[in-house]
Amino acid sequence: MTTSTLSGLDRQKLLKNAAATATPPPVDTNILFTHFLGNVSFALTLLDELAATGQQQVDAIVRYAADGDPLAVAEAAHSLKGTAAILGAEPLRGKAAEIEAAGRDAAPSILLGMVHDLRGEMDRCLAYIPTLRAETQQR
Repeated sequence: MTTSTLSGLDRQKLLKNAAATATPPPVDTNILFTHFLGNVSFALTLLDELAATGQQQVDAIVRYAADGDPLAVAEAAHSLKGTAAILGAEPLRGKAAEIEAAGRDAAPSILLGMVHDLRGEMDRCLAYIPTLRAETQQR
């Protein structure tokens, strides 16, 4: 497909491929393409932005937790949560939401442990972007 939109049939194929895996994919393509009205180019541009900045966002949360700055932890996690929600990266959104909620009350050592899970989910999400890109460009 040479257009920058994803047809209903193509979207169904992506969803079927995602459902065939044992672990749900880190990005829900139904949410992703619904948010962007099927505009694949725009969706992939935002995923590329996450690929360029995602680790830096997680690193900032780690730094704020290590510095004992719970407000900064909560704010950074809130920002990442919003980005993940828009992209349909629900597992990443969930981890960021947990850190945001805990950031106001939890000890830095607890937050650092939570960030380990967040980093793992970010890694999974970033590793999935090339697969998602390849699947959408095969049309």
